[in-house]
Amino acid sequence: MIEVGMERPKLTKQQEAKLMRVWMARPEKFFADVLGWEPWEKQIEILHSIRDNRETFVQSCNAAGKSWLAAGIVLWWTITRFNGKVITTAPTWRQVKDVLWAKIMLSVSTVLLGISSAKRTTKSGL
Repeated sequence: MIEVGMERPKLTKQQEAKLMRVWMARPEKFFADVLGWEPWEKQIEILHSIRDNRETFVQSCNAAGKSWLAAGIVLWWTITRFNGKVITTAPTWRQVKDVLWAKIMLSVSTVLLGISSAKRTTKSGL
């Protein structure tokens, strides 16, 4: 994660392409490098399922970090794919707007500002 005030490294097109391939293959590395948080074992399993399968279904309890994971997945998918698009849904419009998209926007702000204090870890039952 780039700290506040640190100069961002300049990458060549080849370095950038290689980094995108690494992040595409290892979404947990994208989460660590870009979003500044380390997914735990079950979250990595979910990330790999999304990477490898057309559909992924996850059963989970409340307050398990699903929204943060979903926000990170939206960013991972759109950043690592040319013309990447993601459709986001939730049981209600309020959950899409006030929960998921709020977390997406906070994550984007974190990435753009390089705020390392926004590191998150969620280790409940997802």
